[in-house]
Formats: sequence, structure tokens, C-alpha cells
Amino acid sequence: METVAATLHSLGLPYGFLTCDSDVRPFYQRSGWTHLAEHPVRSIRVDHAPEVDRRNGMLLPVHGALADWPSGPIERNGQEI
Repeated sequence: METVAATLHSLGLPYGFLTCDSDVRPFYQRSGWTHLAEHPVRSIRVDHAPEVDRRNGMLLPVHGALADWPSGPIERNGQEI
């Protein structure tokens, strides 16, 4: 996870974002990621069916502040790779 954070930093990105199930959330939290519990996530599954109102977003502040992350739902218009 240090390599991920370093790469995001070198790219000049304000944040890292990922989604994960609750059973692996503690792993990411130990690495500095914050659970976005108040932000419902809408995304697309591999079978192209929509997933709505999931609370599975994780955020890593890199060059941006956690307090500056916008409020409201997160619309992921595509699959995560």
C-alpha cells in the first residue's frame, strides 16, 4: 500500500478512491484510507447490472484534504479495474 500511496502522490492526484467489501475495510483503514460511510456509491457490476446505494467507498487523501471531498452520492460510470 505504500507503493500505491507513493504512485498517487507522484501523479499529483488529490485523492485515491476504491470500493471494497466490509470484511477487508480494516486493511485499507490501517493504510490510511477512510471509509466514506455517508456517501452512497452507484457502480456497475461485471455482469453490467447496476449496484446502487452501496456504502463501500474508501478515500485516501493524497494532495487534497479529507474535509474538501464533496458531499453526496458517488456515481461510478463504469467498472473498476
